[in-house]
Amino acid sequence: MTKEMNAIKAKQPPSAEQVGYTLPLPPSSNHLFATVNGRRIKSREYRAWIESAALDVMVQGVRRVASPVKVFIYLDGKVNLQRDLANFEKAVTDLLVSAGVIENDSLKHVVALHLIYTRDEKPATLSVHVHEVR
Repeated sequence: MTKEMNAIKAKQPPSAEQVGYTLPLPPSSNHLFATVNGRRIKSREYRAWIESAALDVMVQGVRRVASPVKVFIYLDGKVNLQRDLANFEKAVTDLLVSAGVIENDSLKHVVALHLIYTRDEKPATLSVHVHEVR
């Protein structure tokens, strides 16, 4: 993560009950990781997406949501119908951690995930909403 992103993250308001962001579509889960010298690392494509999407989140206003949380991922529009809806979750929750919206994406912090797809002919959009569980 860049110095600018870390500085913005450090200045974010302490907490919000819920937040929502519009994001670019992430790479397919088949393209999130690469094997290099026997180790699994984030692929170049995935790192670029995280960097770009984290900046989008920061422009929209980063607010940390206290754990535990529910995460709602909405996919709308025309997408490759061969893609698996569940494959959007990993990239989005990793991004929420990287951008400082949630502390961690483990079960201790994320207690519910909802993935909703609405098919239509509009260009594809992805949005994520994070709600604090009280």
